[in-house]
Amino acid sequence: MNVTPVLFGYPEMKNRYRNKSSFKSFLYQNQKSGKILKVRNGLYSLTDPSTGFSMANKFQIACKINQSAFLGYHAALEYYGLTEQSFASVMNVCSLSRFSCFEFQGIQYECFLETSLNGVIDRIQEEGIRVTSIEKTLVDCIKEVEKAGGIEEVENAFKLSKGIDEKKLLSFLKEYDSDFLYLKAGYAFSHWYSKKMTSAFYKECQKHKKKKIYYFGIKKGDFSKEWNLIVPKEREEKVNEIY
Repeated sequence: MNVTPVLFGYPEMKNRYRNKSSFKSFLYQNQKSGKILKVRNGLYSLTDPSTGFSMANKFQIACKINQSAFLGYHAALEYYGLTEQSFASVMNVCSLSRFSCFEFQGIQYECFLETSLNGVIDRIQEEGIRVTSIEKTLVDCIKEVEKAGGIEEVENAFKLSKGIDEKKLLSFLKEYDSDFLYLKAGYAFSHWYSKKMTSAFYKECQKHKKKKIYYFGIKKGDFSKEWNLIVPKEREEKVNEIY
């Protein structure tokens, strides 16, 4: 029995429809009856008869836009359940190749052009999802705070995160090779992360401390002498000991 995928284009259906003409006829008939929705050129979805909306969720649609599309930054945080706010009308999608933004069922899908799939977990077969690992996600979010929804959203994500693999975390920091990013990571994990990191991790971050002072995603705040950062004003919460 041939079962139509929830999300599909001609490549997924070519074994059933040997030429594009018959495939287009199939699309026409089923779009007309409301059984299929056009997401964008070349991408279609089965309709949920109980709602009239796509049977695929926004994360699955994002990852089906092209062969390299994946969830990163705020989209990854939202997928992992680490956000306070949902970007209900915008879905920023990471991709190795540029695609034109489009709107589908009230959500605007926009492109964040990336250069590598390193750190991306492929769950296409299981969930229809490609997403950056939690370690890669957190590093990327402190690297480009604005893509993560702002400093408060990033702080909240660190507080909700758990089970961080330090080895993986350090591998991504090493890949970016940025003193600033090491200092950001040291501050974020020592002040926001609710679990315990090893002293070795903090010592590695401290190695990158120079005389230069950086701003951690804000224009005004408090000075952290420990990390040479201008950081958000401290809230009345417990701060991790780093040694």
